[in-house]
Amino acid sequence: MKNNQVKEIIGIGRDISEQKKAKSKIQNFLSEKEILLKEVHHRVKNNMNVVKSLLNLQSKSLKIPEASEVF
Repeated sequence: MKNNQVKEIIGIGRDISEQKKAKSKIQNFLSEKEILLKEVHHRVKNNMNVVKSLLNLQSKSLKIPEASEVF
């Protein structure tokens, strides 16, 4: 090497496009799963509120106080 000039460069290249595609696909699946879980949670919560309301209505129509307490 004269005058601090680079005489040779060695490099290694690797195609990671498939890895990037796979990672993107996994991220999309995880995002979709999270959205679906939120939707299921929302529906379960709504259904539980319906059941609670029905039980509350039923307990108001009972004549026996002990049975009303059970509800």
